[in-house]
Amino acid sequence: VVDSSLWILDFNLDRVGSITMLEGPFKGQIFWCMTYSVENKSATERNAYISITAESDRRKRYADIYLGDVERAVERKVGRPLWGKTDVNAARKDLDPTDAAYHYNEFKPGEKRDCVAIFGELDPSANNIKITVRGLSNDYHLVETEDGDREIEERVYEIFFHRPGDEYAINLDRFIQ
Repeated sequence: VVDSSLWILDFNLDRVGSITMLEGPFKGQIFWCMTYSVENKSATERNAYISITAESDRRKRYADIYLGDVERAVERKVGRPLWGKTDVNAARKDLDPTDAAYHYNEFKPGEKRDCVAIFGELDPSANNIKITVRGLSNDYHLVETEDGDREIEERVYEIFFHRPGDEYAINLDRFIQ
């Protein structure tokens, strides 16, 4: 039996890679990023709070962050506009931050967005990366553990990558899924 109140947005990974900034305040720095798409294949509008984080085998943690210059450089590199933190901030500029819907993005029926996540500077010694995507579904449950604590159980999408190479010329290294 399928619960009709549950929904899932489709997620498609395009690419994980690095970008070297050639100009601006981050000139010479190497950032890593992920391009992907999110699609609402349903006939109903969905409001989702999508959160993307990552962790390296060196226990360094990353989150999709707002770096407009880097986001624009990625858009130039791929040759098309991408939905990222710059767009999220622009969409929220007139909203009240205390509103419960402030952090949610609206996905219209049938809408597909090409997106980008910027993770900051990559740890040069990282070889294995785990990326976690949350918010693609409203399927979550409050679960009571054996010791009486309560936890939220949710659906997450995890992607694992290996980056062979060393700490030199990391902008030339590839991420292998």
